[in-house]
Amino acid sequence: MRYTEQHPDEREKRLNLNETRIGDVQDFLVSELEDAYAGRTHEEKSWEECLRQYHARPKQAIRDIPVENAPNIEVPLVATACDALYAMVLDLLFSMKPTLTVSAAGFDQQNLVELAKCTQDFGNWGERNEWRLRDGMETATLDTIQLGTGVLHIPYLNYRRQTDVGRIVDRGPRIFAMPLEDFLMPGGSTQDIQEMPWVAHRQWLTEGELRLRAKHNKWDIEGVAPITTVGWVRQRREHYGRAHTNLRLNSALYEIHTVYPYFDIDRDGIDEDLCIVFDRTSRKILKAGYNGYDCRPYEVSRYQLLAHLPYGLGVAEMLRSFQEEFTEMHNARTLNILAANWRMWLARQGTLDEASLKQYPNRVLQVANVDDIKELQMSTAHTPAAALHEQSVMSMAERRVGSGELSSPRPSNLLSSRTPGITALTAMQTVNRRFTAAFDQMRLMGSRAVYQCFLRYRERLLVEGLRGPAAQNIEKVLGKERALPLIHALRADDFHEHVAIEFTASSALVNQMQERQDAVQLVNILSQYYSNVLQMMTIAAAPETPDPVREVAKKIASAGGEAIERTIRTFDKVRDPRAFIVDVNQEVDQLAGPMQGDILSQLGQILGVGAQSASEGVPLI
Repeated sequence: MRYTEQHPDEREKRLNLNETRIGDVQDFLVSELEDAYAGRTHEEKSWEECLRQYHARPKQAIRDIPVENAPNIEVPLVATACDALYAMVLDLLFSMKPTLTVSAAGFDQQNLVELAKCTQDFGNWGERNEWRLRDGMETATLDTIQLGTGVLHIPYLNYRRQTDVGRIVDRGPRIFAMPLEDFLMPGGSTQDIQEMPWVAHRQWLTEGELRLRAKHNKWDIEGVAPITTVGWVRQRREHYGRAHTNLRLNSALYEIHTVYPYFDIDRDGIDEDLCIVFDRTSRKILKAGYNGYDCRPYEVSRYQLLAHLPYGLGVAEMLRSFQEEFTEMHNARTLNILAANWRMWLARQGTLDEASLKQYPNRVLQVANVDDIKELQMSTAHTPAAALHEQSVMSMAERRVGSGELSSPRPSNLLSSRTPGITALTAMQTVNRRFTAAFDQMRLMGSRAVYQCFLRYRERLLVEGLRGPAAQNIEKVLGKERALPLIHALRADDFHEHVAIEFTASSALVNQMQERQDAVQLVNILSQYYSNVLQMMTIAAAPETPDPVREVAKKIASAGGEAIERTIRTFDKVRDPRAFIVDVNQEVDQLAGPMQGDILSQLGQILGVGAQSASEGVPLI
């Protein structure tokens, strides 16, 4: 099984390339890529150290200070915090069902609600069956927490299986997590990768993979050169994970970069949005063209933002000094406990030689005088100050990263059976508040990646038309009738203005029991609102109601709708509050006529209330 990325460049005009323009782009790429790699050397060293601390590998294999074979334990403070936060992210993002929430983004709610429902159903199917959102997020969020930056790649792929006849097995958008060391951003650039001067994606391709992509993507691979070694950060990843391999022993590897620059290739004063495939080793451009995607197919999240810098700050780097200090204290404490059982000996010169002091059971030392040899204690095992110092270090580390798994007791240990519910919820959510900004970064990265999956369908629809594979797949999932609105919306230029796609988990303070209580409360609020709206409509639509009273009733209903809308906006689960509000003026006009009494009576039976007269009306809210 092999896959190739399918760029939608069929709908773009080809660049009018010549040797001069190719040379300009080549010089630009060589200069920018080499400067970027050189500029982030210290950053890569920091990533390597973060990975070492996460895997709890000692800096030196053997520790001979202050004694030979001294305790050499790397305390996994970084791993403890990273794993706790990682589990929290996955639980918050994927425990809520459905994972994604699609809402109407415009004000024309009546026409957009059905589109949002179709998008929701297709998004649920894609998230479960095609896009591999969970797989990509699992690795990208771990990179975000450990190293400070996580990257998702969202291409449109063709999967091919080679048998007696070559055939395409599957096609569609996919969400992949990229190794951070293989994603290159220019130093000092903005944090929005869509606005950066360029971004580059490095791939290590075997000769077979290179030829496959050259065949289907029309790469010019003549003269490309294999590499002599892979990136050293990648080597350290494999070394610490005990999965080190050297593929060059079996097959040549090629370092291929896919670069998305803004570059004025035709020198008309306007930067073109390009997609260039570049071999760094031979400095050869394999293919150059316009960027056929609607946007660069990458999404990035940072654990802790660093203002005006492209890379973020991760938990491992935050805790580096704490782990080093804790490791030194722990090894010293362990050595002290061991040394408490050791003894040195004071002996008269010439009484004993060093070999005679070797210890074993039932050993007898013969001396001329019992006062010729005396023991000397090396240490004491009772060191409460060291334990208190270790707890202090863990407490500071916990406050630094926002994890409650290092030293603080669990909320369940702080609460009694008589603690009020809201107090208990507040205590349980306290451990998450420091984590809110980082969680939002990862949540938004995932939701933007899902949105790009819809863009990949849009791009194929524009190339293939309404009868292409992309349209057929949407029809297969939703049915022909329901698929048509989504297909037309995707082909429109303002798809992003129609619907909003988000994770259902809206914040780091998600609690399922609280969500359920909020849902029940929302239903109660809306039930009372609809009942009172029906009463106001009864007053306004009654023929015997005077016009001034009718106008007041309509104004009260409208004001009540505004108040309800502002109220339900406070619920995290509600993304489109206007969808729940009744347009009273429009509905009253529709009720005018001889059948309005029967209509109101039926509505009253549905809502569980009776149509009351004007004199029996109750306040709206």
